[in-house]
Amino acid sequence: MKTLEYHTRNHAFVTSMVLRIDGDVLVVEQEGRKEQIPLKDIQVIELSYFPTRAELNRYRCRLYRKHKKVLEFYNRTYKGLMDFEDTSKEYKAFVLSLHEALHKYNQHCQYRSGVSPRLFWFNTGCLFFVLFVLVFAFFYLTSDGMHWSIFIKALILLIYLPFAIQWVRRNVPKRYTPNQIPAEVLPP
Repeated sequence: MKTLEYHTRNHAFVTSMVLRIDGDVLVVEQEGRKEQIPLKDIQVIELSYFPTRAELNRYRCRLYRKHKKVLEFYNRTYKGLMDFEDTSKEYKAFVLSLHEALHKYNQHCQYRSGVSPRLFWFNTGCLFFVLFVLVFAFFYLTSDGMHWSIFIKALILLIYLPFAIQWVRRNVPKRYTPNQIPAEVLPP
């Protein structure tokens, strides 16, 4: 197993962190503190496709630990307002290394892709509701003669609908084995 470090900063309200696998321990260095998390304490690793308007190619790794908060990191690093550095290559290498270490030191870890079923169905329901409202608005605005408004709404729908469909397709809740990570939840 190749030991790797991954440097990242999730957002403006946290400092940079360094993640490193050191044998059977995940070391997290942030704000001058060093936390050592035994890999055997990680109950679940969850990979998901997690885009935003500013970052359409964002992926997330969440680690659920026993009796502790969730540790999460992304395939990009926050640099400034609407400014992110893509670290997909380093992220993917670190996540693969983390899977290898978890498989070796923690036989009870669960591997999940996508998001929780509750979040998946909530977001899918919201998507269908928005589509319904847009179709209703289309017919209402057509009868009212507001054709410019129809054009703007259709344009917004055409721009964001492919990303919404991609989110739904990639984030169906599933379980996987550490040697068969679904490609849809890892950056290319």
